[in-house]
Amino acid sequence: GRESDPERFLGRVRQEYLSVLKKEKWPEGFAVPIRHITRRMGKNIKGFRTDEFLIDLSRLVDQGPHVIDGYRLDLQHTKDTSQGMLLHGPSGRGYIGFITFRRAENG
Repeated sequence: GRESDPERFLGRVRQEYLSVLKKEKWPEGFAVPIRHITRRMGKNIKGFRTDEFLIDLSRLVDQGPHVIDGYRLDLQHTKDTSQGMLLHGPSGRGYIGFITFRRAENG
């Protein structure tokens, strides 16, 4: 029953994704391990909870939006259950291990 703001959440994920890319000197579009994102958010967001992140990400996958600043959110699976996260609801089709943003066609 917790309220969420999908657009704000997507923006925050994108911001943390870009920060990881910069820190690691990885190119745009590189698949960043999801645990890198949650670790950064845990350090930078007061009261951050991984379980709430998981719920918000599951809602985002199911309902959108999926595009921000001309880039589309792309989640990639992993077989490593210790490094991945299992999404809730209809989106829960395997462990998500990586997050990337790819240039969206038609913006």
